[in-house]
Amino acid sequence: MKKAADALKLLFPNMLHLTCLVHGLHRIAEHIRCLFPDVDRLISNVKKVFLKAPSRVQLFKEMAPEIPLTPQPVLTRWGTWLSAVFYYAVNFTKIQEIISCFEEEEESAAVKIVHEIMQKESLRCDLVFIANFANFVQAFTFLEKRSETLVDRLQVFDKVIDNIHKILGIVGEDIKSKCDKVTNKYLKEIKSIAAVLKGKSNAQLIGMNTESAVCFNYAPVTSAEVERNFLQLKHILSDRRHSLTQDNLKKKLVIMRNQTR
Repeated sequence: MKKAADALKLLFPNMLHLTCLVHGLHRIAEHIRCLFPDVDRLISNVKKVFLKAPSRVQLFKEMAPEIPLTPQPVLTRWGTWLSAVFYYAVNFTKIQEIISCFEEEEESAAVKIVHEIMQKESLRCDLVFIANFANFVQAFTFLEKRSETLVDRLQVFDKVIDNIHKILGIVGEDIKSKCDKVTNKYLKEIKSIAAVLKGKSNAQLIGMNTESAVCFNYAPVTSAEVERNFLQLKHILSDRRHSLTQDNLKKKLVIMRNQTR
């Protein structure tokens, strides 16, 4: 990807290749998950406890009607694992009480593992520590939106990064190191352009004229829109289509484009 961007730079001198900010935050979240194996095992095994178990789900609803069912995060979906962590941090005592009702089911390995993990004193501390990253989920949601300005997107991203740099301790330093690795050299230039758009800098600092800088007002800093386009193109280019004419394809693309506004 970087080599392709460098080659295109010759044809488009004002083009800046930027690593998707949401993917960068997701990689940091993945690193956080690897640093806390007990929390990761808790989430994955509680998911197994209630998966295809209607009797357990019914008992859960009877014992805790005021809280939703345990989340079932998907690792490849942005922010779902962190959302699950926040769920357990808030409802830890109630979940532990419900799990204790399943201890008689000796054949369930998942119940045993969850019960064993929940007895660890360090688990609560880990959940509290990960709560420092609560703004990750809100950042994912905001950065996925359409029609947000470059300034607004960078403000949300910078707020998350600043929050990471405030975390102390060995684990905090490890996460900061990961944070520095996921950003590339053009991020500083993008921030300079955002400063121009806010009136806090001048165009000479970013090596381009003012007219070019204005074009970056809605510059994409995530690949979310590209992912959406892939899904739409996959639907259009389905093997089930055998009589789609060029004229109808053109009309369909116009309709799809108008739906995104």
